[in-house]
Amino acid sequence: MKNFVKGAVSAVLAGSMMLSIAGCANFNLITYKDFKNALEEALEMDDDEYREYKNSSVSGSDTKHEVYANDGNCRYAFIEFDDAEDAFDYFEDIYDEFEDTIEDKDFDGNYKKGLVEGSSASGYIIVNGDSDNSEFIDGKCYGGIFLKENTIVIVMANSNKSKDMDKIDAMLDAIGYPKP
Repeated sequence: MKNFVKGAVSAVLAGSMMLSIAGCANFNLITYKDFKNALEEALEMDDDEYREYKNSSVSGSDTKHEVYANDGNCRYAFIEFDDAEDAFDYFEDIYDEFEDTIEDKDFDGNYKKGLVEGSSASGYIIVNGDSDNSEFIDGKCYGGIFLKENTIVIVMANSNKSKDMDKIDAMLDAIGYPKP
């Protein structure tokens, strides 16, 4: 009976953890047009303040659309891969690197992360802290990196200044993604 109770409690805890991970990763797939509109409306950027590429490649994988913008300490990226597996692999590399940073105790601050594999893969890393030893999340950092199906979105400040954090929050609100 004692083992049954332990097993039942373990199953309930594992199930609730999976539900909380799945719940936190609940954000919608956006298009490159949505992303550009958010840059223009939420951040008041003109189309000459961001770069756009079509039918290009990232890390050897073909992409349909890419949009990149920098605004002081803030950077924004939208990458729509041709293949969802390529997007997953790209995000998984970032995710694994961040997990290593956590394990090595090279991150100080708050973070949320989750990764769900499958036909509708999604993942996220949301940070507010200071990081060493990571290519994408380095130094003072506030924002997030998101995977939804075949799309990667990066909205990140390398700063903890309130004006930069406000820009990141405005962009995340505009695209409907979770804030740190």
